[in-house]
Amino acid sequence: MLINVSNLAPYNSMPVSLKGERVDIPRDGASAEIYFDGSLLNDGKGAYVLDGEVKAVLSLNCDLCLEPFDTDIAFTVNEVFCSEKNSEKEFWSFSDKTIDLKPALIADILLNMPMKAVCSDECKGLCPICGHNLNKGECGCDRVQRDPRFEKLMTLFNDKEV
Repeated sequence: MLINVSNLAPYNSMPVSLKGERVDIPRDGASAEIYFDGSLLNDGKGAYVLDGEVKAVLSLNCDLCLEPFDTDIAFTVNEVFCSEKNSEKEFWSFSDKTIDLKPALIADILLNMPMKAVCSDECKGLCPICGHNLNKGECGCDRVQRDPRFEKLMTLFNDKEV
């Protein structure tokens, strides 16, 4: 995902396209297949502006049942790359007239990923006692156990006293 910008004249832009680029996402072994269509503009002041649309197929593990699944996300990207090193400004740095899009796109994917990765709305998760995947059937464990610390509270709502 390296872009050579040495021949990009000030105030000109160039098309940028990625088709199915596979990247690893730093979240529990996740990965993504990235599709990007956009442009890179030289703003004439030493910065380059990347604008475009990202469509990604994320390969995640379900947070409830831990099974792998794929999901699609789509979002717009507007990132600025500058060779100047200044920690107060919000842009990506680059050197040698070569811009690496990979860190910026991975950061944007992390920001647009679902907070809770669930394989389906009906996912039942794992049994808290034996760890069996409840989507594949019941395990037979008694999951109605009550915490003994709260037994006294159960007597407060006794229907006989009403």
